[in-house]
Amino acid sequence: MNKIDFRSVMFHLGLDMKQSSGNFKCPFCFKKSFTVYHDEKAHCHNPTCKWSGDSLKLVCDYKQISRNEAGKELGIALRENFIQLKEQTYDEAKIELAKDLEFLAWVRMYEGFYPSDRRFTREKLIGKAETSKGTMAKIINGQMVNALTWRKVLAVLRSDLEKPIERLKKDLALGVKYFEGLLDDEKRGSDIKKYRIKKKTLYYRGCSNKLPSIDLRYAERQRLENINPFITVFILFSQTVHFISTTNDICLDLVVKINNLQQERSASSFHISDGTFSR
Repeated sequence: MNKIDFRSVMFHLGLDMKQSSGNFKCPFCFKKSFTVYHDEKAHCHNPTCKWSGDSLKLVCDYKQISRNEAGKELGIALRENFIQLKEQTYDEAKIELAKDLEFLAWVRMYEGFYPSDRRFTREKLIGKAETSKGTMAKIINGQMVNALTWRKVLAVLRSDLEKPIERLKKDLALGVKYFEGLLDDEKRGSDIKKYRIKKKTLYYRGCSNKLPSIDLRYAERQRLENINPFITVFILFSQTVHFISTTNDICLDLVVKINNLQQERSASSFHISDGTFSR
């Protein structure tokens, strides 16, 4: 996050800006023990005070207002150039912008992953950030706009979505188990029924009853070597097609006839392996 220059906030609040041995006058205990550090935070070294915090906390405590009110006041002051952000180097700006873009990628993922989550409604966020629908869409998609508007919108997004995004990361870490849990819901049971592939029965013309299919494994197919190809074709075909017959005797008679054909064609031998013919 970009940090507000602490000294500019002190000046905006009308605090004493005179220094003594590097310390300012504390606005709470009025001792010359208030030190501002490079991370734009301050600490009072008076043992009876020990105030510590950033510019937002300073505005909250000094004016005795909420963090939301203090944030709005700082936003207005920034817009009107009454206060300023801490100066950044090019590399610091690059790192901060990269962090913002990473966070926005998670925001887009959150929006797609939990489409029915009421905590993420762009209308609500637009109202909080006091910006337009188009500007909000551009920023969420990672398109740079006015730098001040960018930071203001990012601050609103972080305050509303940082914790929910942590939940998103945990759900994603579960992988397929997360979605299996979703499908345990009774409402999603119909989806499984629609998705499921069911075995279909094909009907043979002129028959009315089902004939159970012959389930043949690889080991059984090995025994079909040197058998007449017509028998083999019949058995392999029956693995995938459910015939329907009035009686089982019809099928048995068919097998007997094919066996007779085997004897008649014994002079011409065929070899079958895995469903292909070879001489």
